Amino acid sequence: MFSLSRLARAGRLALLGALLASASATAQDPSTTAPADALAPTRDGVGLFDALDLDPARLDPTMPSPAAFLGRPIGADFTEPARIVDYFETLAAASPRVALTRYGTSYTGRPLLVATITAAANHARIDAIRDAHRSRIDGARAEAAADPPAIVWLGYTIHGNESSCAETAMLTAWLLAAHPDAAALDNVVVLLDPLLNPDGYARYEAAYRARRGRAVDAWPDAWEHAEPWPGGRQNHYLHDLNRDWAWLSQQESRARIAQLRRWEPHVVVDFHEMSPPAPYFFPPAADPVHAEIPPAVLDGHRRFGEANAARFDRLGWSFFVRESYDLFYPSYGDTYPSLRGAVGMTYEVAGGWRAGLEMTLPDGRTWRLADRIVRHATTGITTVRTAVADRAQLDRGLRETRRAAQERPVTTFLWAAETPEADALAGLLRDHGIVVGRLRTPQRLALRPHAATNGGTVRRALGPGTYAVATDQPLGALVRALMDRESVLDADFFEAQRARVAQRQRPAFYDITAWSLPLAYNVATWVHDGRVADVAPLPARPIDPSPRVDRRDPTDPPPLGSGPDTPVGYAPAAWLVPPQGLRGYRLLAEARRAGLPLRRLTAGVTLPTIHEAADRHVPPGTIVVARVDAAGEPTGPRLRALASSVGARVVAFDGAALDGVNARGLGTERAVWLPPRVRVGLVAGRGVRSTAHGALWHVLDAALVWPDLHRIDVDRLRAIDLRRLDVLLLPDGDYDATLDERAVGALRAWVESGGVLVVSERAGAWARENELSRLETRARHGAADGAADRGPADRGPAEHRPMVPGAIVATRIVADHPLAAGLPAPPPTLVRGRTFLRPSGDPATDVLVVRESDPVLAGVVWPASRGPLAGSLLVAREARGRGAVVTFAQAPVFRSFWRGTAPLLLNVLLAPAP
Repeated sequence: MFSLSRLARAGRLALLGALLASASATAQDPSTTAPADALAPTRDGVGLFDALDLDPARLDPTMPSPAAFLGRPIGADFTEPARIVDYFETLAAASPRVALTRYGTSYTGRPLLVATITAAANHARIDAIRDAHRSRIDGARAEAAADPPAIVWLGYTIHGNESSCAETAMLTAWLLAAHPDAAALDNVVVLLDPLLNPDGYARYEAAYRARRGRAVDAWPDAWEHAEPWPGGRQNHYLHDLNRDWAWLSQQESRARIAQLRRWEPHVVVDFHEMSPPAPYFFPPAADPVHAEIPPAVLDGHRRFGEANAARFDRLGWSFFVRESYDLFYPSYGDTYPSLRGAVGMTYEVAGGWRAGLEMTLPDGRTWRLADRIVRHATTGITTVRTAVADRAQLDRGLRETRRAAQERPVTTFLWAAETPEADALAGLLRDHGIVVGRLRTPQRLALRPHAATNGGTVRRALGPGTYAVATDQPLGALVRALMDRESVLDADFFEAQRARVAQRQRPAFYDITAWSLPLAYNVATWVHDGRVADVAPLPARPIDPSPRVDRRDPTDPPPLGSGPDTPVGYAPAAWLVPPQGLRGYRLLAEARRAGLPLRRLTAGVTLPTIHEAADRHVPPGTIVVARVDAAGEPTGPRLRALASSVGARVVAFDGAALDGVNARGLGTERAVWLPPRVRVGLVAGRGVRSTAHGALWHVLDAALVWPDLHRIDVDRLRAIDLRRLDVLLLPDGDYDATLDERAVGALRAWVESGGVLVVSERAGAWARENELSRLETRARHGAADGAADRGPADRGPAEHRPMVPGAIVATRIVADHPLAAGLPAPPPTLVRGRTFLRPSGDPATDVLVVRESDPVLAGVVWPASRGPLAGSLLVAREARGRGAVVTFAQAPVFRSFWRGTAPLLLNVLLAPAP
């Protein structure tokens, strides 16, 4: 990390000169560029300085404008991401009001930057300002300050193909640094991030530049407006970063939240583009609003909305509020900071990936890049000005919001540390700055099962080391939003959606309606009404932006059950790796790469360890690593080093105590050999849903570093030698236009000769239509299943086509299927859409089904969907010749955060053969 604010003034000027000299081929001398030329012409003739009531004569001429630096007005063309970085470095070198911090990198190594813009006097004490602000809002007394500066975060280009945002960032930073009337910098600290998603933006900018001709073509159907697969919206691993603020699956998200935690801004604005012709959106937001959003935040939405509306009305610009963009899903760039107590807002301008530099609208008007930029620049500067004027109220609202969270009735969530994803769940909460503790002593408490829908309590003993997180902390609202089983919908909004469904219209849910983290991680959690005594809080954990999941941090507690160090010279008969969720699979990927011999228990056994007096039950799915490898070299040192690096558990067993398994020499059918190599193909390209591909790609490539992973363009499937693959993954997508009869025949022959084809969501429908799968769907118009109503989500008239808008269901595992090995319990599953599969009735085929009785754990399921949903098939493995087809009716690793169902997929990759 570096900060250009620490350079001496002479150093700044020297760096400025060097950067400008290096850019001489494309940049003009600042003195030759008139301020009026800062922005390209707009359609309605409203210029930048008119929009903001700024006198260009008052600009500081020593501050390089983007137009001067680039040699063209902003909005005349798109700017390469490297040049955007160059400009911010140039501006920071020239201005005592701008400091640039590199807070991380994207997956491809592009810098993530935040420009801190404030008065020079504030820069001289910036650490003190930040520390005083943090102490004021989170301290025990949370006292008011005499005149606190407003802390405002402006974030741009989280969707890489919403291209006006990055251009606006340069213009806004320059205005704040160069014009004394842009905002009163003595009273505000602006944290401006120009490229939240540099990899996606680079992909979009390069594709557009490659497709455009000599002149701009404004026809929306022209080639330059048709973005090629996978598009620039997502990051390198094709994840939508604006749906990852809470889940932190991506490297960019983790680095950003670390910065957000450092400052805890009063205001967070996320700049976007939307499909035209809708002109502009700013809050107040649409319904539904999450019940944990504090009143002070909603009041802030009103005040900022009024300020922006007044400015737009004066300029004659159209806009809308309270439509489309809600505040319910907790992982957006407005909802997430709002749950932290900031005034989190989304600003949307007409444009999107098809807008290019210029586009003709349906009414014949032309919409230019400069039109989008000037509107975003106007709301950005207006927001900073409003924050300055309202800074005392903003500070009071943030302080009171965090204090109120600590004064509400307390709820404590508890879960056993031995559960496979227990550490990961605790780690994610700690990454958000949430205080997590562990019980010091055994306790017997009145508890409610988190996943139960009846609300009954039982008294239960919990052992030392049990994780505990209580809601009476500054981020208590965020704790509830992420951990509660159900997020309550406003009754009026729900009734309106029920009426829409009755009229055969699409309900106005912008995203999924349930996401509870204990259910997503398949961690059995208990809820206690009140605070639990004798809890040791874990130390604060800084976020590691590593691309891999769950990298061990020095502040993490040691894995339970590891036992003390093995005595010198001790050589156990075997090492066991119990199921530990994704962390365990990551260890197995490393062990397979290291050439360690691996076997897997297909049934549980009870064995005594060498370090513990009591017997230990070893569950199915446990990996057995022999004492020596094929070359006679001991495996223990390598295995333990790998386990230590990822924080996984490895248990040593004495050969004399291995009971029935050892009596048959560990060659029993209960400890089957895993192949040393499994070659996996992952289909990409035209027709494949990019985010579905990205979820699989990220988990295998970045999080687990899975050996022998090959991404294959779908158009190449008919030409490649499939015999070079053991497993082929077809993510959600439309394959009708890309896989012809020849490709289908090749896939069928490959499967029958021993290949394993894995299809998910719509790829499963394609497999059924092409007779690769014999599964059948249930009736689309099934009646309700007759179960008693649970609440408003289960009442009302039937809709025309059964569908589920993103709800969580309880499941059951059919028999003891090998694909379910390592699961601590049947995993709750996120269900979306209209695909309801009929179980085959064959326990060798059916793996996971929706629970028949009272299946809905959280979220909205319309009545007509309940009949087909209950008892429907979620995961199946059909034997076909010597191979198999594995079907996932739903995404196996939804957005890379739904971990509970991931083992069902990863078990295929461990041992694909029947």
